[in-house]
Amino acid sequence: MINTKMIVFIGRADGYLWDKDKAKGLLFQILKGMGLSTGLLLAGGKFINDALKLTGFGTIPAMAADAVLCGAVTYAVGYTTELYFKQNGEMSKAALKAAFKEQFRAARQRMKESPPDTGS
Repeated sequence: MINTKMIVFIGRADGYLWDKDKAKGLLFQILKGMGLSTGLLLAGGKFINDALKLTGFGTIPAMAADAVLCGAVTYAVGYTTELYFKQNGEMSKAALKAAFKEQFRAARQRMKESPPDTGS
């Protein structure tokens, strides 16, 4: 999972030598802040993607929706992880939840307002 690798690398940059299992534990704690388990989040994104394809909206809108969701989650996980390590791993569950939710909402909004330039 790419987010666990990201957590390991962010930790290394801050002097923490974590393995993927420890990173997975932090990722689970961060995502619980949304009230969702990792599996439910991924299943939900997959469901939305498939539903958009089946409704006739097509693959492109489905990919765009998936990209916004994945991009916002990745940004928020990275931000929250950096904050966690900067605070020496001493963040309460409530603080993890608040940091993740705030950054997820902000990232999703920015992506919706400023879609990437497609070169056209």
